[in-house]
Amino acid sequence: MALISSARPLSLVAFAAVVVVLAVAWAVQSASTPALIDRPIVELIDSLRWLHGNFATGLALGSFDGHLTLPNAVLAKGDTAVSPLLECMARPDSTGVTWRGVPLSLGAVCYAMLRNLIIYEPPDPDARWPGFIRQPPISDSALAAAQAAWRHVIQRRMYGLS
Repeated sequence: MALISSARPLSLVAFAAVVVVLAVAWAVQSASTPALIDRPIVELIDSLRWLHGNFATGLALGSFDGHLTLPNAVLAKGDTAVSPLLECMARPDSTGVTWRGVPLSLGAVCYAMLRNLIIYEPPDPDARWPGFIRQPPISDSALAAAQAAWRHVIQRRMYGLS
């Protein structure tokens, strides 16, 4: 009986030691690994290739069913993300993101991120402004036209941050 009772406290001590070692290891790793928000914007944008999820209705993040950690980190960069997202719109890389089930290229995902980051109201709201893509699929020509339209707006700083 004494052997069993003396072994039990030892196993609790060993368990406590393991918990302490794991906690210290996690704290050291967390301290040495920069937070996602601290990553350069180009790295965050490039990482959008690995994003998975579907935009169920429009391209607002509220209709996206995937993890929002990476998109939120991109959007948190604010104005510094605008030009890199605009340039990314030409990228044909495949992603794990869909819009109503239709696959999106990295350029189209960057378009979606840009639309979630900045707002612009064209002078004639009833006209079909090429900067707004309203439904999938997003063709290369529609994306190029949207990029040109947004470039005009961005160069003249005619937008606001969302």
